[in-house]
This record gives sequence, C-alpha cells and structure tokens, in this order.
Amino acid sequence: MGQETATSILYAKEIAKAENPQEIRGKCLQEYNDIWITPYMAAERGYIDDFIEPEASRAILISFLDSLENKVDEKPWKNTGSSSCNQVLCTGVCATARYYLITLMKRCV
Repeated sequence: MGQETATSILYAKEIAKAENPQEIRGKCLQEYNDIWITPYMAAERGYIDDFIEPEASRAILISFLDSLENKVDEKPWKNTGSSSCNQVLCTGVCATARYYLITLMKRCV
C-alpha cells in the first residue's frame, strides 16, 4: 500500500469533514511521512539491523569483507563426474575475488 492510499484510509474522517480536502490531505500526508516513513520505524519493527553513519561506512564494509576473507563456500555433493573439480575451482575463484576486493578496499582507506 502506498503513502497516498494509507493516508486516505487513516485520515478519511478528517479529510471528509474538511472544507478544503486537498489541503488537509497534504497535511495528513506530511504527518504520515514524518511518523511512519522513517528508518527508525523500520528498525523498531526489525526490518533494519543497524544504522551506519556515512563516515563509518568504509571501515564497516572493510570489516565485513575481512570476515569473509577465509570463508569457504561449501556446496552439497552431487553425484556427477566433475562436481568435486567444479567445487574446488569455484571456491578458489570466490576466495580470490574476496582477497582482491578486500585488498582494494584497504588501499582506499
């Protein structure tokens, strides 16, 4: 449901009683946005895990990438001829890509 629809439903009585419905609808829409359309409301409901300040984003991103540096992607075993070969190659490629990305990000700091 969009903001316009939600405002029309929540503030239907106020809008209907108003002499100038468009003006009241605009005020109600602004009030709805101020109260409900905020990251704090999303965090309260569990949709957001954390707020990251812009100046801290690079350091946090690097720490997340560092935690992935030694991660091994494990795939379930399949009974095909070359699956173990593909698994080793994919794991090596993923680890290499992570290593270069982390190295690049550390140089930018």
